[in-house]
Amino acid sequence: IMFYSDQKKQVSLFNRRTFILFLLKLSLFSAVGWRLYNIQILDSSKYKTMSKKNQIDLEIIFPIRGKIFDRNKVLIAKNEKVYDLYLIPENTKSINNTLNSLSKFIDINFEKRRKVIELSKQIKKFEKIKIFENISWSILEKIETNKYNLQGIFISEDYLRVYPYKDNLSHLLGYINKPNETEISLPFIANMPNLDIGKEGLEKKFNPSLIGKSGKREIEVNSSGRIIREISRVDSIQGKNLQVTLDLRLQEYALNLLNSHRAGSIVVMNIENGHVLCMASTPSYDPNKIIKKPNKDYWDSILQNKLSPLTFRSVQGLYAPGSTFKMIVAIAGLYHGVIDTGTKHYCSGKISLGDRLYHCWKNNGHGSMNVEGAIKESCDVFFYEISKKIGIDRIAKVAKDFGLGRIYKIPLNNQKLGIVPSLAS
Repeated sequence: IMFYSDQKKQVSLFNRRTFILFLLKLSLFSAVGWRLYNIQILDSSKYKTMSKKNQIDLEIIFPIRGKIFDRNKVLIAKNEKVYDLYLIPENTKSINNTLNSLSKFIDINFEKRRKVIELSKQIKKFEKIKIFENISWSILEKIETNKYNLQGIFISEDYLRVYPYKDNLSHLLGYINKPNETEISLPFIANMPNLDIGKEGLEKKFNPSLIGKSGKREIEVNSSGRIIREISRVDSIQGKNLQVTLDLRLQEYALNLLNSHRAGSIVVMNIENGHVLCMASTPSYDPNKIIKKPNKDYWDSILQNKLSPLTFRSVQGLYAPGSTFKMIVAIAGLYHGVIDTGTKHYCSGKISLGDRLYHCWKNNGHGSMNVEGAIKESCDVFFYEISKKIGIDRIAKVAKDFGLGRIYKIPLNNQKLGIVPSLAS
């Protein structure tokens, strides 16, 4: 026997289930309906294209690299618009005649002419052949003026990385070039294997932010690979600009001081905040000549230079510290209580260590000296004497506390680790 209240509950439950099923069916049919509308109405042109045996290709648009400024907003790495010269074989009746006409405005040697003709036989007739890159403005004017006589010639815009101050900042900035097999898998160029990336210096360290984001365009191409039309386009985003702590004026001044020396380095820092204001290293190189093709002769001149211009002496040179290390020894002695400001040692101009005799720079000696006087006069004998009492391990500990023998947290790759000797090492 079912009471009225039970029957009412059962009907209510049935109605709820019916309503939920109705909603599920409605959602399913709506999704299918929207998909059909999307295919047949919104994307109809796309699928018509595919039905004609044409295909949609995705073409990557390379971003423009970010600029680099010094601390005073002086532009030290920029991009200049350049023009490359191409030949499209199908747009000329005779490649030879076109090259002959072109040679009136720009020198085309036999080897280049032969390569262009051979390549024209290997590629599809509508594909471009690059003949020259980064042509001068004067040649561009002549070609544009006489374009009606230059069948098949096509000029394309591009951007060239330029370093206005040439070898003044080359070790710091580095240069850009095509990625090698290892670099090609880096995430920020995963879809742009032909994009120039930073290979050294700040250009390399800040690659992810300087490169920017690629754009893309969908193009319709026929079965031969010829572009029919552009379907959609998303422009690339230029890389972020970078401002560094370097002062170009100070860098140039330091390099002028080094001009009278075969090789050397000068580093200037702000001791209050650690900012590097100058990192000069000589000999150097011009990154513009490395980027410009062909560059084999210039590369050979760098590699054959016995002074090694590619070595960044500020962070890769290993040098004996000389008398500057006396400050470390003095601090170690005071810190460990081996000496105080009143401790004196007599300098006779020489000291015996083991079976060797070491001389002070002042042959006659400095006489009796405390630590302040020894620093002022740079007395060798005083610091030999207190070094024996302090011990090599305690001196090494203080030296490392001051940052010697460490890799510095600055955005430069390939730093060399300095040597701070101790009994353990």
